[in-house]
Amino acid sequence: MMNLKKEDLEDKIYFFGLMIMATFMPESKLLMSISQFILAIGWVIGGNIIPKLKSFIRNKTAVIISLIFLLHLIGLVYTEDFNYALKDLRIKLPLLIFPLIVSTSRTLSKKKFDTLLYLFCGSVLFATIYSTIIYKGWTHYEIHDIREISVYMSHIRFGLMIAFAVIILIYFIYKNYKIYNPTITIGITVTIIWFFTFLVILEAITGIIILGITILLLLIYLIWKKENLFLRIVLLILLIGIPIYSFYFVYDIYKPFKTIRAEEAILLETKTPRGNTYDNNTQSKDRENGHLVNIYICWDEMKDAWSKRSKINFDSTDNRGQYIKYTLIRFLASKNARKDLDGVNGLTDDEIHAIENGATNVNYQKLSSLKARIYETIWEYDDYIHGGDPNGHSLVQRFEYWKTSFNLIKKNPLIGVGTGDINSAFEKEYALEKSPLDKEHRLKSHNQYLSITVTFGLIGLLIFLFALIYPLCVNRNYKDYYLVTFLIFILISMLTEDTIETQVGASYFIFFFTMFLFAREKKESSD
Repeated sequence: MMNLKKEDLEDKIYFFGLMIMATFMPESKLLMSISQFILAIGWVIGGNIIPKLKSFIRNKTAVIISLIFLLHLIGLVYTEDFNYALKDLRIKLPLLIFPLIVSTSRTLSKKKFDTLLYLFCGSVLFATIYSTIIYKGWTHYEIHDIREISVYMSHIRFGLMIAFAVIILIYFIYKNYKIYNPTITIGITVTIIWFFTFLVILEAITGIIILGITILLLLIYLIWKKENLFLRIVLLILLIGIPIYSFYFVYDIYKPFKTIRAEEAILLETKTPRGNTYDNNTQSKDRENGHLVNIYICWDEMKDAWSKRSKINFDSTDNRGQYIKYTLIRFLASKNARKDLDGVNGLTDDEIHAIENGATNVNYQKLSSLKARIYETIWEYDDYIHGGDPNGHSLVQRFEYWKTSFNLIKKNPLIGVGTGDINSAFEKEYALEKSPLDKEHRLKSHNQYLSITVTFGLIGLLIFLFALIYPLCVNRNYKDYYLVTFLIFILISMLTEDTIETQVGASYFIFFFTMFLFAREKKESSD
């Protein structure tokens, strides 16, 4: 009887810990840590530690997932910076806690499992609403970049959580469709539409792309599975239409980069109306709306005019950390205006404010604009391949991170640099290759696969990939909606992010991975 009570208490603590994790993942690192502490307490209180450990060891899938954490332990053997190594182990501890506890705990009923997913989606909804309140200026937060409305975590990680919440809710509609409850269906549909809208507001390009790829793969699966001809035709239209629309949406933004304006073919004037000299750099191909940026520039006149229009120093940075004078000349070029006293004086007060907030193009003055974000990304790449400065540009900075990562891998191909030495290894390599990145921009890989390979070598990468793919293959869970879609999300996100190198990322990954593998009743394997 005593054992039964212990088991019941353990189950209650276990579910309570999972609820805390699911509810506060989008909002609080502290409560995420507390939830794991609660799970560990419940697991110990339940007793039977030795049988649980034996059960864990017999569970090959759980053990193999735990190899990711084991890699970090092995990496201690040949590391030098133990302070960083211990910090990294603390961040990665969820990679051991969740496989151990979830795989050795009793499975959840369908109702409890769905409750966790509803709590997560509800929490994401709350976070998006609060971020919108910040966006509208109804709080004490002052924002100059739309990404700053993600106050709890990186806007990229937040975007990924929102996108995955959409995937969860799509399946909820599918399940509800079988029993048809219009109130629930309408509520979930409105939430999905709002999440899509907020991803656009947040300019969460990574989340939008991964969500789009996942939906296209789902459409392919449904076309193959469904027998209803009309439904298959509708799905096929969507499958073809979404990529075509996306292509033309992006191409329309890209067109100015292909445009050749007349000023390249004429003899440029060398003096301003006040007799000062223009800088005309026709070798630079930087453009805004097809107009060359680095012609008709008179720095002294611009500086004098700007000082009378703005409180931000001409030689300082705008509210996005970009040099204001370069933001200004790009903005003026986008208007086909000369970069002199007349050009600055011709700006409206709203345009001055937009430049102060980092707007580099007259067409994209709003704080949030997906088109502006895509335009800026294309501009970054175009500028970079023509020898531009990568600093402050998230996409092309990644190219520098990846180049440095590959250099480090070449020097330590088999076992990497060790758990604690990745930071110092990057610092030394950046200095050695005389990287164009400023010190504050010299970060790690921003690619989980490269990060693992730099740290643990090609052997470590193979073990890491094995730990990710094995659970799906060995259990043949190819029809498991949650597991398959989540793996798609994770595998793609790791191409541009160090997904498990932060507490939020590691906890998010391992929580859902172990939930979908071990926490459900066998009947709950979705298809």
